[in-house]
Amino acid sequence: IEVENFGAARQLLIQHNTRKFSSFEVRIKHKNGSWRLLECFSQPETTSENGHIILNIRDVTERKSAEKELKTKNGELEKINQEMDRFVYSASHDLKAPLKSLLGLIKIAQIEFEQNKLQSFSQYAVLMEKSIMKLDDTIHKILLHSANSRSEVKMEEIDFHVMIDEILDKLFYMEGNYLIDKKVIIDQQVPFYSDKSRITVIFNNLISNGIKYSNVKKEHPHIEMRISITKKTASIIFEDNGIGIANEYLDKIFNMFFRATERSEGSGLGLYIVKEMVEKLEGTIKVLSKIEEGTAFVIKIPNHVLSV
Repeated sequence: IEVENFGAARQLLIQHNTRKFSSFEVRIKHKNGSWRLLECFSQPETTSENGHIILNIRDVTERKSAEKELKTKNGELEKINQEMDRFVYSASHDLKAPLKSLLGLIKIAQIEFEQNKLQSFSQYAVLMEKSIMKLDDTIHKILLHSANSRSEVKMEEIDFHVMIDEILDKLFYMEGNYLIDKKVIIDQQVPFYSDKSRITVIFNNLISNGIKYSNVKKEHPHIEMRISITKKTASIIFEDNGIGIANEYLDKIFNMFFRATERSEGSGLGLYIVKEMVEKLEGTIKVLSKIEEGTAFVIKIPNHVLSV
């Protein structure tokens, strides 16, 4: 029941009082303008013939607020525990797999070295390097996830031109990079303020994914980034014409350790971290994709230019 005063609630209270024992809550407006939640208890015999009601009333506003907050915290804790269980299981597998592969390759190399069959060593060295890089990537993603969970958001002005150029320079030697055309379109009339380190991780993951899952069989493989900045929001679209994502996987790609394709050799944490960081920045992200046509990620992140 929500009323501005008890006079307006009189008839409702009488209706609630028809049972042998009645308890109910009333949300009533305080004289200071705030709303208070009152818990009411009454018995039929406390109601007089002229309709007056005697109630035991207590203000439970703070208690209910604390219960609601506790429920929210319990929900967050349950989510953290579930993610931790998945994390421990999957991370242990992803950390052990390249180590076992590396140990196996070392053993084979030792045997062939003893048999003077050294011609295959360079091949083994390449495979060893891949195993080490995979292990390093998994550890790096774990550290990013931990940092995002624990560190506060730090606001600073972001120059998207400079940031994207730095990312593309670091990805210059990534396999297949030179075959892909990159186009950046920025419509910006005001400065953009957000957490630079998190924005950089988001862009790095999505650009590297666009390169990794490109379709080089197409005549013009490309990645296009369109960024529009207003005083309130940065609207960002990453679009490519790569291999695409099957429709049945679209609601799963942001899950921890999920891999949507056999071409995925990474940790399966990349897009999960992207989503976690976007949400840490109080933004949203969604994906649109079709197999063999391409993928688009649509991101909206608040601009804190007015708060700095």
